[in-house]
Amino acid sequence: MNALVIRKPAGAVALEDNDQWEMRFEIRSAHSGRIYIISRNKKSQKWGCSCMGWKRWRTCTHLTDGCGLSLSEIHGNGAISDDNSHKANRTLRLRQSKRPN
Repeated sequence: MNALVIRKPAGAVALEDNDQWEMRFEIRSAHSGRIYIISRNKKSQKWGCSCMGWKRWRTCTHLTDGCGLSLSEIHGNGAISDDNSHKANRTLRLRQSKRPN
């Protein structure tokens, strides 16, 4: 079994695990300067971030660029199986439909 190796973002602060989340880090956004928390869910083994990009589209640069994780590592098997996945797909379709010809 291969161990997952993540890159700790520069300036990240390690946080204590809690009931639901492990490998928790507090990071500062390079763009806005805001503080976000990235961590892995103990039960599903999927990664998450407290940023708006993660909450809306289930992808963010804090996990991919900051930690060096691929989308398949972030989402487990690569599929989004939470209750909010339909929101991300709907938002993407709406944005694509509003593009000028």
